Amino acid sequence: MTERKPAGTTVESWVERQIRVATERGDLDGLPGTGKPIPPSRTDDDMGWVRRKLEEEGLSTDALLPISLQLRREVDELPRTVADIDPRTPGAENEVRAHVAELNRRIAEWMRAPSPPMLPIGLVDADSAVARWRGGPGAADPADPGPAAPVPPAARTARPARKEARTAEVSDDPCTGGTAAPAPRVTVYWRPGCVFCQRLRAILWARRLRPAMINIRDDARAAAFVRSVADGNETVPTVVIDGVAHVNPAPRSVVAALRPG
Repeated sequence: MTERKPAGTTVESWVERQIRVATERGDLDGLPGTGKPIPPSRTDDDMGWVRRKLEEEGLSTDALLPISLQLRREVDELPRTVADIDPRTPGAENEVRAHVAELNRRIAEWMRAPSPPMLPIGLVDADSAVARWRGGPGAADPADPGPAAPVPPAARTARPARKEARTAEVSDDPCTGGTAAPAPRVTVYWRPGCVFCQRLRAILWARRLRPAMINIRDDARAAAFVRSVADGNETVPTVVIDGVAHVNPAPRSVVAALRPG
């Protein structure tokens, strides 16, 4: 074991002494690359040595990407990733679901502590992924949150119930000239790129809770509704629970509303 650096000795002098002693003992003789120049990089940039090291370790250069880009690429390439799993093999579907579960675990982990760049990354629906893998009629995009639910009627503003969650009671739809059709008990308004929407969705999906999801970027009436209950802003997530609109509610309140009983 190397002795500790004596007090009063500079680090540089101590390191140089250790190298000299090791050289005298022959500890540095016959090391790979001794006396040879550093291999030139196949590229002209400063990251060439990093790519060579990744190749030597059998790793993909995707490891150099930010986590959000890695996850987005894995979601996009999921159908090709699981395509090599033979459906006739016993336990093949479980293998696909396990792959999706592991991907969702890492997506949820990123959502809890997101790092830039902020990308619209949602959890993958395992049933849709399996259907797409089998090539069946339900082969929809597993990252699609599903069909949009009906837009709830207009709202009148109420006093805020809490700092981070403003609420508004939903009334009849003035555009239809009468009472609107009953809306789903819980409807979540969201938009791509909203980290708080992704966090809420991850929490709900992890508990197998599936509320109606409406992307306000694809629905002008939905965007107008959100503005009507959020002081003119398109603040999301906005969640309608039993006819009451909650702006940026605590996830636990949405979970409680979706759980039976």
